[in-house]
Amino acid sequence: MFIVKPLTTAVDIQTGASNVSSSVLVSVLNTGNAAVKITSTPAGTSNYSAASEVYIGAGERITIKKESDQTLLAGGSSSVWASGVAFQA
Repeated sequence: MFIVKPLTTAVDIQTGASNVSSSVLVSVLNTGNAAVKITSTPAGTSNYSAASEVYIGAGERITIKKESDQTLLAGGSSSVWASGVAFQA
């Protein structure tokens, strides 16, 4: 069982890049009906040419571990909501 404790309000990272209130663990939900690419800048930079990326399937939720100054940006045309979280395994 995976227990999530929300720490921040949700932000739509499809409408613009966000560091999600400097969160280190971020729960990301793809509300669309197609896969989306989540791009993450390297820590301390907004240079997306050196970014890493992951795809999230339609309707799926994943948790991303990042540095507090890294930003996340979602592609696609549907909302992709990100919230800072803590968890207990």
